[in-house]
Parts: sequence; structure tokens; C-alpha cells
Amino acid sequence: MNIKALNLSGCLLLISFVPAYCSADDVMPIKANASIEVVEQFIAAFNEHSVGQLLSHTTDSVHWFNISGSKMLIETSSKNELGAAMADYFQTLPDAKATLTQAVSSANYVSTIEKVTWSHDGELDSQCSIGVYELKQGKINAVWYYPAHACELEPGGDNIVQPEIGLLKETRQ
Repeated sequence: MNIKALNLSGCLLLISFVPAYCSADDVMPIKANASIEVVEQFIAAFNEHSVGQLLSHTTDSVHWFNISGSKMLIETSSKNELGAAMADYFQTLPDAKATLTQAVSSANYVSTIEKVTWSHDGELDSQCSIGVYELKQGKINAVWYYPAHACELEPGGDNIVQPEIGLLKETRQ
């Protein structure tokens, strides 16, 4: 077995455990890394509370959906609506920060687990959500968010967090 084949075999074995050990050239398509990078930049803009920067990573017709039980709500259906909703969100929660705890890409989709933290009455609160981003020509075209939940599993407890944050206010006209 030559060195290149051995390296590739090792990367394929490690990819399921620690993807960072393998270079993108070895096993992961460049497009997949670029898709995750767009989502990471979107989250970085969120953390800076920069609506303009955040919107620079979206298409003009970006849709934001919240999934709850058997319902899917359309929160926003344009870049302008998303901008208005995010400006309101940042005004309501001026110290909100998000962290991608996991991200995986498949074609033009990126699935994430995101942890959002904010302070409430002097205490730090947090919640996690699963998000799915659809990319179109290198920009976010749609986002689906699943119900917020406690980031850490509590034995025997109700791990569903009521959506104190995460639901965007009605902005459609």
C-alpha cells in the first residue's frame, strides 16, 4: 500500500471520529467546507449583531421557518423581513451570542446544532436548537429551525425549552 493510499485510508477511518484530522483535499469536497463556512460567517455576523453583515450572506428571497410539532411557520420570506426581524431580536436581547456546536454539510444543505446564550435578570441563560440551512449560489436561501431545547439532557426532566427566544416577531406585511 503506498503512502497516499494509506493516508487516505487513515483519513476515511478518522473522518467519523474527528474530521479535523483530515485535510479537505484528502476526503471532503471543497464545496462542503465552503457551505459550512458561509453558515459560520452568518453566525459570526449574528454575534456582532450586524444585520447588514448577516444579510450579506443571504439571498434576496431568504425564507426563515420555525418548525414546532406538526406545524411549520414562515417567519420571514425576504431579506428585508429577515433584517427587520433580526434588528428587533438584537434590540430585545442585546447580549445574545450563538455557537455552532456541530455542523455537517450535504450538497447544498448544512445541518447545525446551535447554542444561544443571553443574560436575563443578571443570570446567563442558554438554549440549543437544530437548524438546517439551504444554500443557493453560496448564499443562505432558507433556514429551518426546530424547537429549542435544553442543551444538556437532564435525567427524568422535560428537556423542551419554551421558546422564550428564537421565535421572530411577525414582520410580514
